[in-house]
Amino acid sequence: MQKKVYVVADALISSLGNTPEENFEALSQGKSGVELHNVHADQENYLSLIDMERVAKEHTVLESLEEYTRLEQLFIASIQDVLQTANITLSDKKTLLLLSTTKGNIDLLNQDKQEQFGKERLFIGGLAQKVGDYFECANTVQTISTACISGVAAQNIAARLLQGKTYEHIVVCGGDIIDNFTLSGFTAFNAVAPQPCQPFDRDREGVSLGEAIGTVVLSTTIQSDIQVLEGAMNNDANHISAPSRTGEGVFRAVRNTLKKHGIEACEIDFISAHGTATPYNDEMEAQAFNRLSLEEKPLNSLKGYFGHTLGGAGLVESIITMHSLKNNKLIATKGFQNLGTTLPLNVLTETVEQPVTLALKTASGFGGCNAAILLKQE
Repeated sequence: MQKKVYVVADALISSLGNTPEENFEALSQGKSGVELHNVHADQENYLSLIDMERVAKEHTVLESLEEYTRLEQLFIASIQDVLQTANITLSDKKTLLLLSTTKGNIDLLNQDKQEQFGKERLFIGGLAQKVGDYFECANTVQTISTACISGVAAQNIAARLLQGKTYEHIVVCGGDIIDNFTLSGFTAFNAVAPQPCQPFDRDREGVSLGEAIGTVVLSTTIQSDIQVLEGAMNNDANHISAPSRTGEGVFRAVRNTLKKHGIEACEIDFISAHGTATPYNDEMEAQAFNRLSLEEKPLNSLKGYFGHTLGGAGLVESIITMHSLKNNKLIATKGFQNLGTTLPLNVLTETVEQPVTLALKTASGFGGCNAAILLKQE
């Protein structure tokens, strides 16, 4: 018999707030953290960036973390929040720390910073060890770096590990920072929008990138009103960056997730889509959701508020979805006005209050990877 996996604590740091509650309230009011910033080649881009001074006001631990990189500081602050809430410790053999990131300490490509912090922390394993040492982790910190599905993949893997006897709690923390290198890469793909992104809109031109750190504690021994139902993952092997035009990867990930739990598509109340606002991603998601008979389900993308937060996206958007379940409130899709996909979708244009019990979260990433997960309110 499958153990129930509960979400017993969460934390969220973004351009919009230092807690999940602050972020959810900002989204409810339609506020976006996407603004013009200059971080790449003297060009301004619409980005969502974390203000470290604001974070430090509420997370005094940052005062003692000068030997840690910016991303390591944010991970530590976020992890500390959930450990205090759940009243658990990472020095317990029954508790595992799992990190989700695509680029890790990407800013250490800067030679000056590399000399300051050490070359080994440019590698994700070096970052993980540094964070693990801070918390005196009893277990080796595990890392998930699977492009932009990393946050959903990490939750799925955590839920699977908790079915065994080794762990009772798993802390899943995910995030990335925006650096010149990251922005250069997306710019080279012609994937960065010249204005704040417009998910699923007919005038969409690409992504807005963002920073956010999300953390959850998943447990089988502490109960709460929110459950994680392990989802499925796959790779459509279509292209190094472009997804399958038919949405085959998302289709299979969602289909297998529903099958795993004996759930019919009609039982889904809401979809938190990947919704990057690129022409191909939004179109292929529409294809997949229509193939699954989910086209009438209320759907949103949160990229217009946070930007695309890469390795943190799946966690950040899952956390907001959890609060949608708790508050029976579905957040509108910022930047969406007119449907721009060839098949119908029920994209939320306004934030609405309605009962929500079961939500589907999807994610897709470079290399053709796809993931789905279910979040349930008891």
